Amino acid sequence: MKKVKGVIALTTLLVVTAILLFSGLTLLITSSDLTQSVARSSRALLAEVYAKSCLEEAMYKISRDSNYTGTVTNSFSDGNCQAAVTNGGSSSTKNIALTANSGTYNYSRSYVADSSTNPLSLN
Repeated sequence: MKKVKGVIALTTLLVVTAILLFSGLTLLITSSDLTQSVARSSRALLAEVYAKSCLEEAMYKISRDSNYTGTVTNSFSDGNCQAAVTNGGSSSTKNIALTANSGTYNYSRSYVADSSTNPLSLN
């Protein structure tokens, strides 16, 4: 009888240990995936913020000189941005091509700035 109780206790202990180990591994994998997802979202957001900084600087240069064309570049600790300003379809418009990256995430977008309005308008 003592032998049967010992076998039941050992079996129960092994089953409970297996369940706890499986639960712990599941939580570990889930938290690792969540951490990677948050890191990707953070890099995407930073790349967009970097691009906006170049956009603001390009708009400032256009507002100071409506004939401005050129490239604005900013470097950051984990990325950079660039805004290329070219002449648009009319004398008062400029095309602004933005590119930025943060880590492995790349961001790009194009705008048309109209200097005939005050303040500048973006499309």
